[in-house]
Amino acid sequence: MEFSADLIDDRVWLGSLDAMENTIALDSLHITHIISIINSELPTDANDNRIRKHIRVEDMETTD
Repeated sequence: MEFSADLIDDRVWLGSLDAMENTIALDSLHITHIISIINSELPTDANDNRIRKHIRVEDMETTD
């Protein structure tokens, strides 16, 4: 599974949906909290013990 993310600040990563779902990479990087901003519902995993916050936002090319 792909992990496409960039370290943008001390312990703050910005990544893709694939990165957010890559539990092996998340574990190896000790990522414990995830904020997702996307216009869709996300699947939940009962075995995932990360703290997650989902913000549903429309992403349009005409929006700043």
